[in-house]
Amino acid sequence: MSANDLKIRCFIAGAEKAGTSYLLAYLGQSKKVGIPTISGETSDAEYSSEFPYFLSDSVDLGIDIDTVISTRLPKDFDPEQQLIIAKNVDMCTDRAAMERLRLHSPDVKIIFLLREPIARALSAHSYQIFRGAESVEDFTTAANECLENLRVNDRHTDYLRRSCYSTQISDLLEVFGEDRCLFLFFEDVV
Repeated sequence: MSANDLKIRCFIAGAEKAGTSYLLAYLGQSKKVGIPTISGETSDAEYSSEFPYFLSDSVDLGIDIDTVISTRLPKDFDPEQQLIIAKNVDMCTDRAAMERLRLHSPDVKIIFLLREPIARALSAHSYQIFRGAESVEDFTTAANECLENLRVNDRHTDYLRRSCYSTQISDLLEVFGEDRCLFLFFEDVV
């Protein structure tokens, strides 16, 4: 496979708990789509669909993106017949990652899913409790910690900042351009 065959054509960069995994799984049902997953198995897409390799905390690992993509695609991936679609909910809060994605895949289209901010924050809080990443079961207490900037370095539990979409949208538009960004609402997708 050539490096051009490994360009990501569409990247889902929506807010956490806004339907990104659902949308990726839905699009992945098409035979014209290849999704890089942790195991490289199509059936694994729903559970290992995050593609973190453009994020700032992954860059220092010295990985080659094309190698990662080629080893994470399903074995039957055919670049002549399929497009690569990837997703990561942290992309929208990491401008440097956006720029790395644009450099790697200059023609990439971005889908950003939004969800009503309070519902998104509550859902994210419940999800982090389920994952074991959140020890504060009371959402009001967790939200107050966000307001006091006690969670600013924890991207998974900074519930309020992730629900403020203006900076995320502005960065996406500046990096990729309006013609390559599609904004959808959770309620319209799920």
